[in-house]
Amino acid sequence: MELRREHGVSSDLEIPMEYFAYSVENALKIYGAHGEQNECITSQQWLEAIKLTGYIELDTLNLKSTWLWHIRGLTE
Repeated sequence: MELRREHGVSSDLEIPMEYFAYSVENALKIYGAHGEQNECITSQQWLEAIKLTGYIELDTLNLKSTWLWHIRGLTE
């Protein structure tokens, strides 16, 4: 929530599964067994993993609805 506030995102918290899964994948690849091999992933590292997905930029630009139309194969 703090990351969203910092970037001026005020819409309801609704994260597409793709971004959630990509955040987890980033965190594990970068900080997990095949990356830095950290014992635990810190909150700051989770924030970095989330930022790498591009979700904040997408939501900040208010393009989420356009993106959802795109992944569903629909056109406006």
